[in-house]
Amino acid sequence: MKEIKILYTSLFLVVGLLLPQAGFAYGVVDQTAQTISQNTVLYTITYKFGFLNRETYLPIAAVRSTLEQDSGLYGVSYDILDNGEYFGLGNTTSLVLSKAEIKDNLYYLPEGKSGEFTLVTLLYLPDGVNVTDLTMKINQQPLILVKDGEKRPILIEENELIGFETSTPS
Repeated sequence: MKEIKILYTSLFLVVGLLLPQAGFAYGVVDQTAQTISQNTVLYTITYKFGFLNRETYLPIAAVRSTLEQDSGLYGVSYDILDNGEYFGLGNTTSLVLSKAEIKDNLYYLPEGKSGEFTLVTLLYLPDGVNVTDLTMKINQQPLILVKDGEKRPILIEENELIGFETSTPS
């Protein structure tokens, strides 16, 4: 009887751990931080998204968040951090690149397919600002899920985007 309890408990744990991952998967594939010049850093974070049972739309746009507001569903939101703290200096230019199909000005993944996406950001800093401790971190990933023609906007928040941060520039 004790062995049956252990077997059922083990089975329950395995199913409980595997089922959430079976329908949805995302994670970081690669990241870079490269000093281009004394005042310019190029950051990239390549990540994978995919749903088994939903069509998925992801933004091409990317916006640097501010302390006052986030990007909402407009684009991928990211921060520049200095030793883990918000860093507001400098200007950025960003875009999400992918080989995924573009539909309605968004990247499109059919049901059951996944794709790779790369957030590319150039950070331009004022003279005299040290770039060595600066990282880039994705803090919101908006997407639209479609099932049976019904569109549902989703915003994946920072606490769910584990590892979506670059190293410091080399």
